[in-house]
Amino acid sequence: MNVVDRAIAYIGKMDGAVSGGGGHDATFSVACVLVKGFALDEGVAVAVMRDHYNPRCSPAWSDKDLEHKVRSAAASAGEVGAMLRGGRSEGGGSEYFNQYKEVSEKRAAVGEAVRRKDMAVNEPERQRLLKQYGIAGLMDLMERSPVDVRDVRGADAFLSYLYEKDERVLVFTDFRSQGDFGHFSSGDGEVPGRSYRLGARQGVAASHGEIPKSSREGVWYLCNPVCGEWVRSGAKDKQGRPKVSRRCGKNVTAWRYMLLEADDVDAEEWVAVVSQLPLAVAAVYSSGGRSMHVLVRVDALSYEDFFRIAKKVEPVVAALGGDAAAISGVRLSRLPFCYREGSVDKDGKYVRYDKARLQRLVYLNPSPEVKALCSMRKVRSVELSAQVSGKSGEVSE
Repeated sequence: MNVVDRAIAYIGKMDGAVSGGGGHDATFSVACVLVKGFALDEGVAVAVMRDHYNPRCSPAWSDKDLEHKVRSAAASAGEVGAMLRGGRSEGGGSEYFNQYKEVSEKRAAVGEAVRRKDMAVNEPERQRLLKQYGIAGLMDLMERSPVDVRDVRGADAFLSYLYEKDERVLVFTDFRSQGDFGHFSSGDGEVPGRSYRLGARQGVAASHGEIPKSSREGVWYLCNPVCGEWVRSGAKDKQGRPKVSRRCGKNVTAWRYMLLEADDVDAEEWVAVVSQLPLAVAAVYSSGGRSMHVLVRVDALSYEDFFRIAKKVEPVVAALGGDAAAISGVRLSRLPFCYREGSVDKDGKYVRYDKARLQRLVYLNPSPEVKALCSMRKVRSVELSAQVSGKSGEVSE
């Protein structure tokens, strides 16, 4: 095993970065391991982080951010090559260096980051799928949903349909927090689960509290169940003390779901192409913004198994216009039946909507098979007067 392979195997055991959970420190630690511990060239280190670490981060880092982390790590104090036995190995990094160089040169030429060739949108294939029979709008999905989404009684019920009895789910009103509410699933969507407000930091007790129906930027949930405890994330604070988290990979108790989403293509087009893929789709719902979230059941045996599945799915998702970098076992997803009051624009300014937008559930299947949605038979009829908007997920009668 050459030095690059050894480095990849090592960082594979390190936690992915999570926004609000010590993500910057976690990523810097990985960069230090690569350029200090394994003495990789900076270009190779960036390429390794992009290919083997970034897919586990939520959200993923840009190439520019990764380059900055690597440069900072290279300039930091510390022994070079401490993780190598018998000195630095030669070779093994040329493939990654060439990939890094190609991406850097292209970015310099066009003035912005570019996606790797194997992760580019396949527009001819996307258009071919759009022309084929798929899902004819979101109302069509409601008619095929095994559970009639109009009968689901709120966010608590939605979570209890998807999670087993007493499994814990983290709910967020602040994307950057460590979880604002917790939910104990009843394991039965017809029976309410139990929710509570979490302490903002370790040592602060939880208290009774219902999942809020609305928030400034909406309401999220971590799509895989967690232990509900604070655990050491592997990152350290500025004083060198171990950081703790409620939302990192070490908290996850079952790698059950994978989230597929797309922000750069029309919401209904995204659902139309995804509906033709053989996936075990458990739920489809709107973000309250411009995208639709597709929750897929994968039942991975471990994080390593989840990562293996993700690497197979990512190129397919990217080719259809989806966000491959968003695939993560600790990804936050929009919680249906909650309202989104506004959003933050690219300049960091909060923009309040004229009217709060519902994060609308349009499909729910607690026990999905690996089967294309478009092949699911219709089990009900939704009134023709109902109009479903892919942009907001709103349904009006």
